[in-house]
Amino acid sequence: MKHCIVYIISVFLAAFLFTGCGKDSPLPEKEKEVTSINDPNVGCTDVIAKNFKATATVEDCSCDYDFNSQVSKTTPSSFLRRAMIEEHTGTWCGWCPMGKEIMETLTANPQVIGVEVHFNDEMADLPVAYTPLRRKYGGAPFPSGMVNRRKSVLGTTTIQSQEDWKINVDEWLKQGNSSVGIALESTLKDGDFTLLSHVKITEQTSEKLRLGIYLVEDKVAGYPQLNYLSNYAQFKQWKAYSKPAEITDILHYNVARAAIVPITEGVEIPQAALSDGKVFRKLFTLKLPATVDKPENVKAVVFVMNEALEILTVREVKVNQRSEWE
Repeated sequence: MKHCIVYIISVFLAAFLFTGCGKDSPLPEKEKEVTSINDPNVGCTDVIAKNFKATATVEDCSCDYDFNSQVSKTTPSSFLRRAMIEEHTGTWCGWCPMGKEIMETLTANPQVIGVEVHFNDEMADLPVAYTPLRRKYGGAPFPSGMVNRRKSVLGTTTIQSQEDWKINVDEWLKQGNSSVGIALESTLKDGDFTLLSHVKITEQTSEKLRLGIYLVEDKVAGYPQLNYLSNYAQFKQWKAYSKPAEITDILHYNVARAAIVPITEGVEIPQAALSDGKVFRKLFTLKLPATVDKPENVKAVVFVMNEALEILTVREVKVNQRSEWE
């Protein structure tokens, strides 16, 4: 009996040593955290963060900023799917009232966000959006647009006629919730716009994702729009049919005013957010451009892109407001 007890203890100790000290044995979560904290190469790499780590070359999504964030620390398991339409337009384009009406109809759905990219008029700022988009996707007819910068489900082109926007938006939204979510907070003080973005990916991915940001101005007035639909019988179904040949009281929505980050490539989202499920928070600051007429109408339009630079989701936030997880 005594020999049996000794044998059982020996077997137990051997099993403990083999499973507890094996090379492939995972460390407890607490030890993993300590290892990461003590690694001089891992930490916050953003120089404007309070906890910037000068030796860090790998971003661990730990950056803490001088910003009174109110965004919830609790995130959903999936997020509301959203679509983005970038409309190529201009006040000289007499057919563009058709695009504007379609855009207004589609963006009545809060899951759809539109941006007006102007060319060759008083609202055009070519380096902001038109030129980089042209270099990436080619010349655009007017009116036309892109839905999530994806090829149309009706063909192979990324730049689509306005008749194709709805079917592409519907096709995208019907896929249900997304694994990519964005929450946003912004402030505006003395002409300085500050944006704190929060990005969460709930499913691990090996694909590199990127973050793009427009600064837009909503409800821009004072720029008359040519209207070729005026009083032409074949266009009776359009609102613009009953409007004059030059619409003087028109409002232009979400006009691209600045690119807070490069509008076609954006900035890379760290691996820690893609594989470890950490929330990627990043602070951006920008002096409002002189082209902005009404600072109170400014918004940030923030979107996440995949490796092919197709847009996966998008959110917007007005000045001095917050867009929570949803």
